[in-house]
Amino acid sequence: VPTWTIHQEATFQCVVHTSAKEGILLYSSAREGGFVALEIQEGLPVAVVGKGGVKTELRSQTFIDDKKWHS
Repeated sequence: VPTWTIHQEATFQCVVHTSAKEGILLYSSAREGGFVALEIQEGLPVAVVGKGGVKTELRSQTFIDDKKWHS
């Protein structure tokens, strides 16, 4: 799997069509213990970034588990 190097900022875009209320859409970990994840929690998309023992979450208020396309 190719590595994804992020220095300070990055943009990730995807299109999702699902009825799932829970799941992992993307997960990438670093050798130093950091990670980035895009999850579905209770039907809502959640971006999670972990670095240096600190975890930051960004939560949307738009449900995506409605079997419609979302970008």
